[in-house]
Amino acid sequence: MADSLRFSFFANGSVPRIFSADGDLSTFKPGLVSLSESYLNLVLGDYIQARDGFEQSLKYFREADSLTGQSWVLSFLGLLYHQVLDDDAALVYDQQALRITQEIGSRVVHAHALTFQAHSLVRLNKLDQAAGSYEYAYALCDELSLAGLRLDNLAGQARLAYIQNQSSQALAIVGQMLNLINLGFLDLAVEPARLCLTSYIILKSLRDSRAIDILNFAHDWLLQKAGQLESPSRERLFLENISAHRILLQIWLENNNKPQ
Repeated sequence: MADSLRFSFFANGSVPRIFSADGDLSTFKPGLVSLSESYLNLVLGDYIQARDGFEQSLKYFREADSLTGQSWVLSFLGLLYHQVLDDDAALVYDQQALRITQEIGSRVVHAHALTFQAHSLVRLNKLDQAAGSYEYAYALCDELSLAGLRLDNLAGQARLAYIQNQSSQALAIVGQMLNLINLGFLDLAVEPARLCLTSYIILKSLRDSRAIDILNFAHDWLLQKAGQLESPSRERLFLENISAHRILLQIWLENNNKPQ
């Protein structure tokens, strides 16, 4: 069911290792459960439930004095507000997360928060700052072997290059993304469909024949994931409430309804 959509952070055993610096893991269990469920709601596009859940998680982690937990929640709140197009609010959360990660030396969370911050900086047209954040976060992704986040980071760099009319650079970055997708890393990304959409837009604009391939791949991926959800209402949220999902499906329909 929806467990397959959970961010790999919650499924691959990283939680105990990352939180161990804060003390006994059992102390943070309510926060971890709430964080995991809230992230799942974010992945499903249920933004209200995700926001409320993250705020509850933040309360749990503050009561438990877990700075690691607080930094994760703040970084995901930054991503949530970016996805609902409130990038000023997103930056506030991103910067709070980054202050904590710098204090405690949590490089994994730092890489996430930097990447999410860069996404918002691009949309706010603070391109030089965005480039610096992407560059630093990408170096951390390499150092820490964060293959999924590397894809999200590359997608952001590709968008940045594209809007700066650096077509060759954008195309080269998309090539790196496609290689990682072919190696099976898409499900480890934070925003899988969005990075596929980024790839399609850039390839299509540059008349690259790979555009239709990534479009069809993303369409099939979305329907497969939607089919794993346990209710029609959650499936609708997943396909319609997340803008990248909605746009991809609309583009696919337009392409497949063209007269032959």
